[in-house]
Amino acid sequence: MRGVVLCRIQGSIYLYQAIVDPYLTQHEREIDQTLKDIQKQAMAMGMDYIKRAINFMQNVAWDLYKKVRCVAFPNNSLKCTGDNS
Repeated sequence: MRGVVLCRIQGSIYLYQAIVDPYLTQHEREIDQTLKDIQKQAMAMGMDYIKRAINFMQNVAWDLYKKVRCVAFPNNSLKCTGDNS
C-alpha cells in the first residue's frame, strides 16, 4: 500500500514539473495581466454599487424628510401629497 501512495505522490510531482509549471511559467505575464484586469473590473463594479447605494439612501432620506415635513407642518404652503420636488 505504501508503494501505491508513493507512486501517486511521485506522479503528482511529475505532472506538476512536466506540465503545470512550464505552462504557468510560459504564460505568467498573460495570467498576471488577466488578474489585474479582473481586479480593475471588480473595483469598478464595486464603486458602481456603492454609488447606487448612496443614491438610493439619498432618495430614501429625501422622501422621509418630505413626509416628516408634511406631518410636522400640515398647514404649510408647500404641497404634501404627490410632492416630487
